[in-house]
Amino acid sequence: MNRNRMRNRGVSLLLVCVIGMLFFACDDVNTIHQEYYDRGEGIYTGAVDSLHYQVGYEKVRFTWEVNADPRIREVLIYWNERADSVVLEVNREQDERFAMSHLLEEIPEDSYIFEFVTTDGIGHYSLSKEVSLEVLGDSYASSLRNRSIASVEQREDGSLALIWEPIASNNIQHTTLEYELNGESHSVKVENGETETLLTGLNIGDEVVVFSTFLPPNAFETFDSPRRSYVLE
Repeated sequence: MNRNRMRNRGVSLLLVCVIGMLFFACDDVNTIHQEYYDRGEGIYTGAVDSLHYQVGYEKVRFTWEVNADPRIREVLIYWNERADSVVLEVNREQDERFAMSHLLEEIPEDSYIFEFVTTDGIGHYSLSKEVSLEVLGDSYASSLRNRSIASVEQREDGSLALIWEPIASNNIQHTTLEYELNGESHSVKVENGETETLLTGLNIGDEVVVFSTFLPPNAFETFDSPRRSYVLE
């Protein structure tokens, strides 16, 4: 009987120890999780949102939104593998998210990855938001092909009709025709829907210059194709 009591007490004591160990182990795990949860609130500032861009001649213009995180004091923009950067101050006048924009100029024509990071100014940063894009320049412009003149017809009244080829790219906004007449310079804007242009005072053998103006996708300014000279014949 005494043996049974001792055995039962031993089993009870063992169960108490096991339960106690499990309780303290769970408490330790919860403490660790709480520590990381609390720390996570302070490590990262809010990342930028709704990031968009438009390109120009060796330029790129960005727009984005800064979220409502009141700790955000600056936005950092990196490129060239973080060899180049700019720091933009955040002037927050309200608690809600708001829009920002910035124009980068004198960016050589090339492909880039730009990174956007926010910071509170005391060592805490957001996760990076990246955007890949191509900045345009002389190389792009030199590759553009202007709208071509298909033929030249002389009308009964002596005027010349320039018959245009259809536009080869939807990026063409219009085409410009330039010529000299009696010592004066003339310029004619030819819309995409026009199929012919009548010129008065020019003759077969005279010369005109043609170039087309392009607006590339995702661009905020236009590019002109190389000027091409045509002898009217």
